[in-house]
Amino acid sequence: TCSDTMKDVSAGQMFWIIKNGSPGTGMVAHKKTLKDKEIWDVVKYIRQSWVR
Repeated sequence: TCSDTMKDVSAGQMFWIIKNGSPGTGMVAHKKTLKDKEIWDVVKYIRQSWVR
């Protein structure tokens, strides 16, 4: 499941993926649309919501 996968992804890795995207997947880069603080807020939300 998504939460099982996310357990193995560090907060720093998650930040990098959100900021830079992940080629070959549907994950696009958000470095032009989100500020670093906003990306960290997304990371925090994901980790609090799905990583247990």
